[in-house]
Amino acid sequence: MRHLSHIAATASAVAAQNITAQVRSITAQARSITVGVLTVAALAAATLSLTACSSEKSEPAPEVVVVTDDPNVVLSTPKYADDAVLLTLATPMVFETGTEQISYNEIELCESGDYVIRASILPLSVAKRSKSTRADSDADFEPVTDFFTGTYTRTSANTYKLNELNATLHIDAAGGKHRTVTLSSLIGTFESEAEATQGTATTARTNNLCRTWTTTRTSVSMAVGGADKIKDVTYTGTFNLGLLTSHISSHASIDFYYDSTWSVEDVIFTKTGNVYFSFSNGSIFAGTWSWTDEAAGTFKLTWEDISDVKIPVFDGQNTAIFPDSQSCQLSFRNTFTTKDRKSCEVETRITMKP
Repeated sequence: MRHLSHIAATASAVAAQNITAQVRSITAQARSITVGVLTVAALAAATLSLTACSSEKSEPAPEVVVVTDDPNVVLSTPKYADDAVLLTLATPMVFETGTEQISYNEIELCESGDYVIRASILPLSVAKRSKSTRADSDADFEPVTDFFTGTYTRTSANTYKLNELNATLHIDAAGGKHRTVTLSSLIGTFESEAEATQGTATTARTNNLCRTWTTTRTSVSMAVGGADKIKDVTYTGTFNLGLLTSHISSHASIDFYYDSTWSVEDVIFTKTGNVYFSFSNGSIFAGTWSWTDEAAGTFKLTWEDISDVKIPVFDGQNTAIFPDSQSCQLSFRNTFTTKDRKSCEVETRITMKP
């Protein structure tokens, strides 16, 4: 990478203010994998908790919506399907804020016009010391993987504006899989060689799935300890973990709790095999996906995990179906073990619109 514009040393006072404002904007949109690890627990807890609220007066009336797959459905092509690409930077783009060193490692342009940047972050005081001179207290400061996300606009061939960052991304058209990437913004201009990966699948179901989705409805079927199935419950709106997990103790002994900010707003599937769950509190949980039986709509999810804690996740039978050209339903079927060693069978269905 050639760092063409030094951030701190040469910035004027006005530019420094702009940098600070921009970094605060970046931080506000950060999708942190640190809390993403907690999201694994939250997602698991949600599958156990949704129906548990059925005994409380404040719950919405049960409303089960049964949908079926239409194999002939073809959704419209996302606006930036031809521009979508995952850029793995050979040399990280590194810049500094007043307190942190941020390194961009990957930039993904997604099919519907969203970008996701994978970054690693260190406290600036630690980053400026070599590993051999870091104090014992610095030992815990390993780089944290964070995600920044927002929307982009193509301004000309191979050139894009990353709207929330007020930055311009240019991808050299020559070189095929190996590209030169330039990112220009108020905090400087950065250049790096990159490996460009573009999804090549052209099947109707893959084309349908790979885009940005907004959650509109969640319903759950649940049975604990081999008992008869508890009555289905459906919620409209986003997949809200705070609302769901607050009712969990009615039927399952799980000690998770999340507030209303833990609400899945958007889900992004990409043809490069990545999947991102975006939360209303600014967190993002990332993983990879692949079909296990495309004709049936079943797929495998592998979530990123940087914790040694083993937590149940949506790793059972997962299905994506398309009842019409305006929606997709994700179904997660799993059997969990509760804290009091009971078997808990759960099916969570999330309805989404593009």
